[in-house]
Amino acid sequence: MNSAIRTLWFALMILASVVIGSAAGLLAWVGGDTVATAILKGGGSTGGSLALMLALFRFLEAGK
Repeated sequence: MNSAIRTLWFALMILASVVIGSAAGLLAWVGGDTVATAILKGGGSTGGSLALMLALFRFLEAGK
C-alpha cells in the first residue's frame, strides 16, 4: 500500500475517532455529567477508538 492511501486511511480513522468521542461526550453530558467530566470521557473514547483502529489496521496490514 502506498503512502497516499495510507494517509487517507489515517485521516479517516482520525475522523471516525473524533465522531465517536464527540458522541460519547455528548451522551455523558446529556446523562447528567458535568461538562469537564463529559470532555474527559469524550477524550478517552477518542483516544481508545483511535488506538483500536490503528492496532486493527496494523494487524490487517501484517497479514498480507
